[in-house]
Amino acid sequence: RSDGTEVHCEWFNSALTDEDGQVTSIMALVQDVSAKIQIARQQHYLANHDSLTGLLNRSAFQSRLQKSLAQAQNSAGSVALLFIDLDGFKRVNDTEGHRAGDEVLRIVAQRISSTVRAGDTMARLGGDEFLVMLDREVTREVTDNIGHRIIEALHQPMTIDGRDLHIGASIGVAVNPPLGEDIDALMNRADQAMYSAKRAGKGCLHYAHPISP
Repeated sequence: RSDGTEVHCEWFNSALTDEDGQVTSIMALVQDVSAKIQIARQQHYLANHDSLTGLLNRSAFQSRLQKSLAQAQNSAGSVALLFIDLDGFKRVNDTEGHRAGDEVLRIVAQRISSTVRAGDTMARLGGDEFLVMLDREVTREVTDNIGHRIIEALHQPMTIDGRDLHIGASIGVAVNPPLGEDIDALMNRADQAMYSAKRAGKGCLHYAHPISP
């Protein structure tokens, strides 16, 4: 339409013939199926995105990660996984309530989105855990810069209902190669690195290292 909206239609065509089998006319039936298409799109979106933050959910993220790992293997590329866990989020939930906690999670998603590059993949794993996948131009400088930008962005106060709330973030990073031949291995190594960042004092970035033979 002139306003940019789409109309989706299904066409059914039948040939009408005379007694000699010659086509005399074509009958066409056009049915507007825009509502059905919209419902299908909404269902697809809900099946692949976190309802609170709008980021990808675990299943959709793992599907993207699987494809990126396969592409990296075929092209000798790299994939970096940043495992982000919020610091101090439980305190916010306990003292301010779950409504404020939900708003914090939405702000966290927005701030992560504003720090990564166009084309980088983000997800909410669940609770206060988030993931970022980098599958192009993956270097130590890139992962350092993005990781520290995320930490800095989430360290800034979040104003909710007139109150400044403070949280932070600890990030574990795993890069393939050499780590993680599959999804589970890479995510586990990034998860372990995140806990190392927690033990190091929180609010920092920690890299997973290859396991010594």
